[in-house]
Amino acid sequence: MRPLRATLRLALLLALVLALFPLALATRALAACGAERAALRAAARVQRAWARATLWGMGVRIDAGAARWPQLAGGLLVCNHVSWLDIPVLAACAPLRFVAKGEIAHWPLFGWMSRSVGTLFIARGRARDVATVQRELAASIESGVFPLVFPEGRATDGRAVRAFHAGLLEIAPRGGWPCFAFGLRYPDPPREPGAAATFAWHDGTPLWVHVWRVLGERRIDVRVRCSGPHAPLARRELARALEREVAALAGVPVEGAGADGAGNAFPAAEATR
Repeated sequence: MRPLRATLRLALLLALVLALFPLALATRALAACGAERAALRAAARVQRAWARATLWGMGVRIDAGAARWPQLAGGLLVCNHVSWLDIPVLAACAPLRFVAKGEIAHWPLFGWMSRSVGTLFIARGRARDVATVQRELAASIESGVFPLVFPEGRATDGRAVRAFHAGLLEIAPRGGWPCFAFGLRYPDPPREPGAAATFAWHDGTPLWVHVWRVLGERRIDVRVRCSGPHAPLARRELARALEREVAALAGVPVEGAGADGAGNAFPAAEATR
């Protein structure tokens, strides 16, 4: 049953990618005509529609909590990173523009899809990229599209939040932007203890092998929580505070922290769960 399920879902995903192609070309045409803000908004809408269709086709169920999410406006979003699945899950929740490491732009298919919806790529070790990204993100925020970064720098097994790279958060205090914290977690589906470990992509498994494995799962649950806005601090202080905040929202500890390591850095988060 698993191979059949995976095959059918893969066929659906490929059809969705084909549907994305002309829409992506249309958003690029808008940008080429000088309507950059309209292009950003259109790309975010295309990405959100594609993400929702993808999650439906994969049997992914998002638990966003009973409480209303805070109003997202004019800020930087940060989240823990567990899997490639995080991308469609978060994109389905809000109009986002992802900030990613430069090598993703060259991945087969995924790189093209990322470029098509306006993902911003940062080359490691190139400080000049910060100023360029700062300008791009300012344009996104002014267009009502929210930039999101994964400050851990890579995916984890989801059992803890790794130390955040302060450099990836520097754009927030530089721009005077508040931050919104997202925490996501893949709980075990009913009657399937330990299944959630399948969804984490962190151990060097080839991407396509992991995609095939996940497509064969009967059901995928993901829990997402959000809090904020939180005033921009000095970047290192901001990184440590957001580590604790994201960990609290995800319901996991901060890696290497003591018993209080997953404590809530911002009391306002409690009201949003």
